[in-house]
This record gives sequence, C-alpha cells and structure tokens, in this order.
Amino acid sequence: MPYNRITYDFPNVDPGHLTRKTFRWYFFGTCLIGGYLFGSYTVGWDVRRNSWYNRPDLKPFPAMVPKDELDVT
Repeated sequence: MPYNRITYDFPNVDPGHLTRKTFRWYFFGTCLIGGYLFGSYTVGWDVRRNSWYNRPDLKPFPAMVPKDELDVT
C-alpha cells in the first residue's frame, strides 16, 4: 500500500547552492539587524518614547491649514 506523502527526489546538486542560500540569509539578516541598530542609535531615545511627537495637530504648521492665512502681508 503506497504512502500518501510527497517525497522530493530531485535535490539541487549545484555546489554553490548551499553557499548562495546561506549567504542570502546572513546578508538579509545583517541588513535588518544593522538597519534597526542604526535607526535606534541615530534617533534619540526621547523622540522614540514620545507618543505625542508625530501628532499633526501639535506641529507648527498642520497639513490642513493653508499657508495664505498665516501670511500677515
């Protein structure tokens, strides 16, 4: 009686296949971890912890206010 499973019988015998796969994993992992570390060290801790920092209504020129009304001339 045959088993109901799929067995992959055609492995990739290219000598550089495992090397390329390993390099790709370490490259993208290094990019992700390095990008996170660069961003965390570049941006100050007070800006990352401040949840009010990116609110558009607290900025000096909100996006919905036209600049013409602010001109005094």
